[in-house]
Amino acid sequence: MDELRRRLSDLVDGAENPVSFNDVWRNVDMPRNQQKAKRRSGLWWAASGVAAVALVAAVFLSAPPAGENHHHGTNPPPSTKGANPQGKTGTTVPSSEAIIAQPSFSSVSMTSAETGWAEVLNGSTLGVAHTSDGGATWHDVTPRGVGNTMAFQPTGPESALLAWIRPLQAATVYTTSDGGKTWTHGKSFPIKYGDGNAYLGESGRDVWIEVGEAGMASVLPAQLFKSVDAGMTFALVNQSSSTSAHSSFPGFGPIVFLNAWDGFTSVVHGGPDGLGLYRTTDGGKTWSAATLPAGAQQVGLPVFSGQRGLAWDVQAVSSTTSAPSLLRTTDGGSTWQQAQIPLGSDSVAANPDVLSGTAAVMVGTSGTIYATTDGGGTWSTTKPGITAQQLLSTNVITQVSFFTPVVGWALIGPKGSALEQAALYLTTDGGVSWRAIAK
Repeated sequence: MDELRRRLSDLVDGAENPVSFNDVWRNVDMPRNQQKAKRRSGLWWAASGVAAVALVAAVFLSAPPAGENHHHGTNPPPSTKGANPQGKTGTTVPSSEAIIAQPSFSSVSMTSAETGWAEVLNGSTLGVAHTSDGGATWHDVTPRGVGNTMAFQPTGPESALLAWIRPLQAATVYTTSDGGKTWTHGKSFPIKYGDGNAYLGESGRDVWIEVGEAGMASVLPAQLFKSVDAGMTFALVNQSSSTSAHSSFPGFGPIVFLNAWDGFTSVVHGGPDGLGLYRTTDGGKTWSAATLPAGAQQVGLPVFSGQRGLAWDVQAVSSTTSAPSLLRTTDGGSTWQQAQIPLGSDSVAANPDVLSGTAAVMVGTSGTIYATTDGGGTWSTTKPGITAQQLLSTNVITQVSFFTPVVGWALIGPKGSALEQAALYLTTDGGVSWRAIAK
């Protein structure tokens, strides 16, 4: 019987051939949070062979050996055990799914025209919320038992990563594939640094978490961990400290990975070569400064669609303008080119939003929407209508999250007010008008 099990397992494993692909949104690459869709495919004869083997396996393997029950013991497995989306076994916990009557938003990330994620504040407590009706209704999907210090990273309309950080003690990474109804986590692991700050990244079954500390040191101390089993276990890959100015890890900052080897981090303070973008080609073991155009300074984290990517340089300075510029690559980040944004006398109202490797949107303080769908080669501008002008005369846009250049959401609140006082607005005409939909 053991030999039969082994042979069946070998045959099934050999028939699988993972293939990645990118969907197409009109003539633009897919939005950023849908870039990592995967599918399984195989030759038709292999698939049919596996189906036949599965039928045989059902006959021979469905009944347990004599003297054993279905759980190989006298007691069933704990009900808290379940399978995560990638198939590894971990501990599954639910969320309350309670409707949040008046959400106080910390950040919003819409992943489709209907679905999206948000970090919300309930007093001094930070939590995670999910919407499936375009932002009109938000449900509390924070995993039960998770404390206030966390890092959160949406990866799709229904999928996300969450890290619970116990500063200077341990971290635990959670994954969901059902919009936050349930979360699966693996083993907690010890961390050296931590004041609650962390960044997450993923590519397929590979998950990275960077745990560090904010401050004013020349290099912000941080540790980089990697999981190769969909977040169930983690191992230390690299680290920096406030005194290791030339460490192979450049310091604390957001991370993104294209695959198991190629990744980037945007260092927001310090770094062996100063502020900027750093690149790894070995999964995070070693890092070097990315080759950027002259004048590029504080570069945001890039978004990729295949080998094409975009990144904002929010402090670009040249001989003719101090306006932010857009950096683009067509070779996976080996080289970058600069594209200027036609701001004129306008200025940036909120962090620009990169939709894909070729599409991006920025909002000016005037309320004008600047959008590109060809990597910054050409730009469209949409000026606000009368009602939008009236809205923005006493309010300010603090964050934007666009699904397409014409459909987007924004956190808008009174000038000089705290972020949690901002309400969520929707535009379906590229910023000509805005409609409040939450708060």
